[in-house]
Amino acid sequence: MKPFEKILFVFLLLGIVVAVFYNSPSVKYIPPTFVPVNKGNFHCDVSDTVFGIDVSHHQGIIDWITLKNEHPEIEFAYIRCAVGPKKKDRMYRRNVTEARKVGIKTGAYFYYYSNRNSTEQFNHFRSMVDMSKHELAPVLDIEKPSKYGDENLRAGLANWLALVEEEYGVQPVLYTNLGYYNQHLKGYFNSYPK
Repeated sequence: MKPFEKILFVFLLLGIVVAVFYNSPSVKYIPPTFVPVNKGNFHCDVSDTVFGIDVSHHQGIIDWITLKNEHPEIEFAYIRCAVGPKKKDRMYRRNVTEARKVGIKTGAYFYYYSNRNSTEQFNHFRSMVDMSKHELAPVLDIEKPSKYGDENLRAGLANWLALVEEEYGVQPVLYTNLGYYNQHLKGYFNSYPK
């Protein structure tokens, strides 16, 4: 499986997350293995879904023209800008520029360090991101538990999310996996897109 296909597969599984905050006409491409999900009061099928990817320097130099030609169904890319209070993603600016050149909408995502000061991390995010270059709401990616406990973790996340909302006037998206959400965040941040 090519790196782009792995990324696409992940977003096919998480496509409804994006549909919550990104409004787009229905996508004509229907993946051959897609099966509509109907559980309880929630129903999602392909007409509710838009396709996108998230990228960072881990994907190396992306050929955005080839990506768009081989996967025209991809409408957006979340591009990692930074990690924690000091690290920069060295491919961020290039990825934003090149994705936009081929008509892919962009958003910035920030990888949050659960054991570090949330205000310092927000300040680092703010120093890295020019929101006028993006069409999508900012994203906070949280994947690791805090050694200081869930209550402290949630207080830091709430602070970061509030600072972003105050700075940019838009509600950020909370991005995590289902297991992490269920173990550390369930019942909290209910007003935020996930």
